[in-house]
Amino acid sequence: MLDGGLRVFAAEALFPVTALITAAFLARRLGRDGYGLLTLSVTLVSVVQWTISDLFASATVHHVSQARDWVPVGRAVLRAHFIIALVCGIAVALFAGPIATLLGQPSLEPYLRLLAIDIPLYGFVLPHRFVLTGLGRYSGQAAAMACRWLARLSFIVLFVQAGLSIYGAILGLIAATLVEIVVARRYVRVPLLGRSQFRIQAMSPTIAPLFVFSVLMRAFAYSDIIVLTILGATIGQVGVYAAAANLAIPISLIGGVVSPILLSGLSASVASGDRSGAQQMARQSLRIALLLLPFVGLVCGAAPELVLVLFGPEFADAAVLFVVLAAAAVLRILVHCASVILTAAKKPAWCIPIAMLILLAALLGHIVLIPRLGAEGAALSTLIASGCAAAFALAAIHRVWRVAPPMMSLLRCGLLGAAGYALPQLIPIQGAWVVLQLSLTAPILLLLLFASREFSQDEVVILRSLIRLSPDIERNS
Repeated sequence: MLDGGLRVFAAEALFPVTALITAAFLARRLGRDGYGLLTLSVTLVSVVQWTISDLFASATVHHVSQARDWVPVGRAVLRAHFIIALVCGIAVALFAGPIATLLGQPSLEPYLRLLAIDIPLYGFVLPHRFVLTGLGRYSGQAAAMACRWLARLSFIVLFVQAGLSIYGAILGLIAATLVEIVVARRYVRVPLLGRSQFRIQAMSPTIAPLFVFSVLMRAFAYSDIIVLTILGATIGQVGVYAAAANLAIPISLIGGVVSPILLSGLSASVASGDRSGAQQMARQSLRIALLLLPFVGLVCGAAPELVLVLFGPEFADAAVLFVVLAAAAVLRILVHCASVILTAAKKPAWCIPIAMLILLAALLGHIVLIPRLGAEGAALSTLIASGCAAAFALAAIHRVWRVAPPMMSLLRCGLLGAAGYALPQLIPIQGAWVVLQLSLTAPILLLLLFASREFSQDEVVILRSLIRLSPDIERNS
């Protein structure tokens, strides 16, 4: 499971790298207003795409991993997923005008219509990801995602440089989806046509609560930008906030990579009767957020200079926003891990109150703080809501499995996080040299984690063995 997680994470790690390069390129080429329009358009369509995805993601991984013959499951999910995505794509194209008018940005209409093409395409490729995860074919999943992120960067730069501006960026997104479809189907050909003995209704006990949880979490994730726009922020302010949010993407990425793989491992342990093993796995998964603290602290300390290098002086205000959003992203990793633990413990309905809490707290915070503090209020309310949800989630899993984050890990990682944050302040570096500073300091923090005995001897042995095990796992997969 760790080997598969590292493979998928290595591929997904290309996303924040290419996303930051893309964001820096687009911010400079499109300016605050153009970048804000593009971000708002992509955000609205992404809400639709990921809502559809959340309907089937966890349930598909669960059923594929347990099925003797995955083909009927894959066919049924692909067909349902694609049909729903196609209907939603048509709806977005038809209602693009009213949506743009509602947000007070009439110029969004043509961009939404063009982006609507990507909805059914994305709806076709995502079930391939779910099936590959359920089958444990992490190499194929990683290859498809890696090709997507590289193609996304390449096509966006190519089309925008050709003078297509925002339209070029959108065409680049669509082209990247087509590339992922081609690569994913080389590793697994999920059939779309033909009869399937598997019925989607069989997933309903798992689908319903997890879908509600995922929809609420997606609504929370995009609520800050949407509410910020509705409450009168200029498109330039939205662009600055989007730059800070994009810089926090690598942190949020961890939860998305870990969740499906952790669900597969925990479900297998519970099904085999190994409850104590599942509890140990759950406890260790909570350390993921803690282990990020030193490195998140380091990047936050260098945020002012990093923002100037990536986005330019026009986006300097994004540095403060990023620090707050980065802390919120770490807390949400705990929420996602807790939701997986509750699902494996056959308590998926418990995830719904957690998601309702984070969304309601965020909306209330946005309404109260944004009129007073603007973009800073949106970021602060996001952090407060994430903290409340994380506390509630940890209390829930402790009640079910008596599982909690290791306190010594919290202490060690918290101290190293503070040290990482202070270092760029004590040794300020200007310009692009800040990237070199981060590259040299991060390994030092990792060594300090080892020196503080954060990793047990068994964990060190496992990490070393991955190099030897990877070829065998690759052949078996």
